[in-house]
Amino acid sequence: MPTDGAAAAPDRGPQYEDQHVHQVYEQIATHFSDTRYKPQGQALLYVWALEQKDSRRGWDEGHEQDVMVPWVMNKNPPKKAKKKDAAQGEQAETAAREGPKTFHRYYHLYRKGELERDIERAGGEVVEAGYEKDNWWAIMKPKQRNHSS
Repeated sequence: MPTDGAAAAPDRGPQYEDQHVHQVYEQIATHFSDTRYKPQGQALLYVWALEQKDSRRGWDEGHEQDVMVPWVMNKNPPKKAKKKDAAQGEQAETAAREGPKTFHRYYHLYRKGELERDIERAGGEVVEAGYEKDNWWAIMKPKQRNHSS
């Protein structure tokens, strides 16, 4: 039995629905704006470095920064299909027999100092930055604004 009254009420028409949807949207939007953005918060960013001459990829100065990176998606062995999932099970078995698929995704390789410049251009402040295992990383926060009149 409905307890909120909305489901038990007769159809109130599209105006009621629009109003209800708008109220729900506003509650969700307020929740996310209150929980996701904190003016005093910090973010940790990791990006692939261009300087990776000792890695298996072999990228280094002089290499293009915008590349297509292969991503190999291995197929998991198919699970036993129930009767209602038999068609899906057959498709999964066929896909597993075909082997792994390779997708190419765009990626920008960052030069030394480029991540920090991008953070500053976007209005952020670099708290700390470094290099680790073929990646540049940075901890950033929003720049403090002067509120002087």
